[in-house]
Amino acid sequence: MGASIEVSDDVLLIEGVNGLSGKCVEAKELRGSAALLIAGLIADGTTIVDTDKYLKRGYQDIVGDLQQLGAKIELISSV
Repeated sequence: MGASIEVSDDVLLIEGVNGLSGKCVEAKELRGSAALLIAGLIADGTTIVDTDKYLKRGYQDIVGDLQQLGAKIELISSV
């Protein structure tokens, strides 16, 4: 998404950027999936968060809740 992140042993260095870019990202746990969702909402372009099972398990209707706040977001279910 364009963030400047560097990892060295147990240290994570994050430098601010002017903006994030929409990307296809994979959610691997509940809090991380929510963070990716929020990052996608502020990013330029389209963000696709793959694997929504964590969001469905942790939030009753996060897509509907965010839509009520004006977010341009939709749930696309895979078979």
